[in-house]
Amino acid sequence: MIKYDYKEIRNNKTPSLSTQIDYSKVKIPKEIISKLKESVEICNLTGIENILEDLEWKNGDEKAFSKTLNGFLRSYDTGRMIQLIENLEKAYCS
Repeated sequence: MIKYDYKEIRNNKTPSLSTQIDYSKVKIPKEIISKLKESVEICNLTGIENILEDLEWKNGDEKAFSKTLNGFLRSYDTGRMIQLIENLEKAYCS
């Protein structure tokens, strides 16, 4: 009889939501944020990648936002992506 030992592998490269992003300084049009959120909600990975590629040229907080989302995309963590987008939406409302 063969016995298998399972080991949990943790990816330490996945960013956390605690990454310091000043959401009030992130200047991404609301239309793009809406498209991004919709793509995440329906798990349209290609759509997410395309939007994030367009944000790559940005500087400062936009770039940090995009980089963090890319990290969550690589680990297929759509839940954290939604949280990050909702944090940005809250900053727009305040």
